[in-house]
Amino acid sequence: MKRILNKLPYLFCMLFFFLMGSEDTQAKGLIINDYSINSDAAMYGEKGTITVNIENTEETIVTDVLVTFTTSDLFYPVYGNTNQIYIGTLEANEKKTITFDFEISERAKGILILPIMMEYYIGPEGASDSNYVTVTVPVGDLCEYSVKGLTLEQNATNASQVMLSVSSGNDGNTMVYNLNMHLVGDVLGGEDIIQLGDVEPGVQLYDDYYVSFDGNGDKTIQVYFSYQDVHGKEYVTDAQTLTTNIEKKAGGSSDFVISGADGESYDEASQIILLCGILVLFIIVIVIVMRWRKK
Repeated sequence: MKRILNKLPYLFCMLFFFLMGSEDTQAKGLIINDYSINSDAAMYGEKGTITVNIENTEETIVTDVLVTFTTSDLFYPVYGNTNQIYIGTLEANEKKTITFDFEISERAKGILILPIMMEYYIGPEGASDSNYVTVTVPVGDLCEYSVKGLTLEQNATNASQVMLSVSSGNDGNTMVYNLNMHLVGDVLGGEDIIQLGDVEPGVQLYDDYYVSFDGNGDKTIQVYFSYQDVHGKEYVTDAQTLTTNIEKKAGGSSDFVISGADGESYDEASQIILLCGILVLFIIVIVIVMRWRKK
């Protein structure tokens, strides 16, 4: 008997939770039973749409329904739109689908929490009520490398050293990996690939490169970049076409080059000056030797 009395509080608790669990605990009022975003992850600086399914779970009419999407400096309605949508009246158990067009700030990262407020009046008496839910908007990483400017030296005289000036940068919010610049066309060998490595977000590159061409005359090349994101996905920029003219100097070929020990190249004028200097030095040596012999 004492054991039974000791277990009575436990039995009463079990009975209480059983009875409470048997009641209908479905939320009343306006609820959002489903929502979707037009992409798995909205990219920053882009537009998107949230589709929201609203249901009136009251057993009576609700009126003057106003839905407000809470915005911020990271998440806001498309220009010209508002963050409030007026629905009006919903009958008992009626469902309504609405859409909200939004933009993502360039500073947004990760996951954005978006509270949605619903304000309305219930039944003939018009008692005011409200309800809110939060939805999540994942912001995807944008891997984007762009070319700002390409300039190829015009009317060059040395086919092996034509200057290419490049301005480019990582405009995304994630790392760019294995960046390569491709030169295809009249370059020596038909194609040249310049490896630029990995580039952090926001970094801009300003560099000059020497391009070697095959022979003289009008030359055309196409320049584009290839790179990868953190997942190894390949990206390729649009190719840009550049032209130049390799002029052939009188009395020699424009691609005839003498390289110094430090890698410096000399043109034909420099070669002539060098030969003249050697000749003068040779004459001076002969004169000195002849005077010495006379003594």
